Amino acid sequence: MRKLADYLPQEIVQVYQDEFGMKRDLYEWQAECLMTPGVLHGSNLVFCAPTSAGKTIVYEILALRRLLTTGKPFMLVLPTVVLCAQKAAALEKLLKPMKRQVKSFYGGLGSGTYFEHDTGAIVCTIEKANMMVNRMLEEDSLGQLGALVVDELHMVGDDDRGYLLELLLTKLRYATFTMTVDREEDMGCGGGGREEGVQVVGMSATMPNVDQVGHQQLQL
Repeated sequence: MRKLADYLPQEIVQVYQDEFGMKRDLYEWQAECLMTPGVLHGSNLVFCAPTSAGKTIVYEILALRRLLTTGKPFMLVLPTVVLCAQKAAALEKLLKPMKRQVKSFYGGLGSGTYFEHDTGAIVCTIEKANMMVNRMLEEDSLGQLGALVVDELHMVGDDDRGYLLELLLTKLRYATFTMTVDREEDMGCGGGGREEGVQVVGMSATMPNVDQVGHQQLQL
């Protein structure tokens, strides 16, 4: 399954072709990531690929599929305001066929509610993501989030901001586990599965300890 249309509706594929000039099939490694057992149905994924190798399309496919299958928006966490602005602009084009909007929480942008009927994506910096997840936990609204995507996951080891990213992932892991247990108690043993929880996708260009991070932070 290496064609974009194998994963996304034709109207979104058309946006990729018209707006971003993507008319080729997926690379073999991209398809292998997407075909990792359970990933297309909500299981977490951590992967590493060189800069400009095509990491973006992998997480976009997963995030967009999550939005399409659950109806819940995804959160994209990026390390800089510049990257946030670039991705917000790109996602606005991709979400247009779905009549969904991008909520921006970076720099001086972002206030009020983030879960509205037409919210498709929430784009934010690490600091804003931490604040929002804290608020979601306080309001018991984390279940309204379909996926959380973290770019530059190697920043977990950063001396200045790494602890914030680690805190974010730890809180999300705990909250997702709690939600899963609650669902299984409500539905009987084995009910629900990953499809109902928050899918976490993490990626990096330089992360030699990718397996360790995946195991410790995301329970892969």
